Amino acid sequence: MTTKRIIYLFCLLTVIAELAVAQVEAIAYQTILQDNSGDKLVMLDTEVQVLLHEGGENGPIVYTETHDITTGLNGEAVLEIGRGAPESVEFREVDFTKPIFVEVKYRPTIYPNFFSNKGAELLAVPYAIFSLRTRCDQGCPGEEGARGPQGAPGPQGPPGNAPGQGPQGPQGPQGPPGSAGLSGMESLSLTSTIPSSPDANQLYLDDGTNRSDGTIGFRQFLNGQWVDL
Repeated sequence: MTTKRIIYLFCLLTVIAELAVAQVEAIAYQTILQDNSGDKLVMLDTEVQVLLHEGGENGPIVYTETHDITTGLNGEAVLEIGRGAPESVEFREVDFTKPIFVEVKYRPTIYPNFFSNKGAELLAVPYAIFSLRTRCDQGCPGEEGARGPQGAPGPQGPPGNAPGQGPQGPQGPQGPPGSAGLSGMESLSLTSTIPSSPDANQLYLDDGTNRSDGTIGFRQFLNGQWVDL
């Protein structure tokens, strides 16, 4: 068997922080153990050491305990951290108000060396242990009470000020000049005589002599010829 460090795939099924009853101060912890080839360590008697690091996975070790277990059909290791054989301090002395990280070392009886895994942080705290270390200067707050009834609507506020008139805007630019109008008539008198040398668009009032319909009406000089209007 090689002496190099065996890297096993640490499949964390769940990290559960709970206290079963008042006299049981433990954290349920379950993981799967595998060898360097990824094969599960199935149904093997195994010595497991649990080390708790404070502040980070490489922080100081504040608690150590040992378990003797047999892995399951899928290589699972089921532990209750806090119920193993402690090395020095008791589990209840761990300060769970600070971040605690778990390191698991294990050695099946058929292996000469321990394998190690770090990095699993305890994201929940055993309530009974934490409460022993909690102090409130003026009494601890109780549980949140039920929601009260909705209050009555408040009075209507006063109307706001009327908006003021804005300043007058600047004068716009002058528009382009319009098109030339029709030439005015010197006289509105009826005539049967067509004006000689007329200007473009010039008008006169014909008595019907020169109009195609023979009725009184205007005629206009357009495009070099007279047109009845």
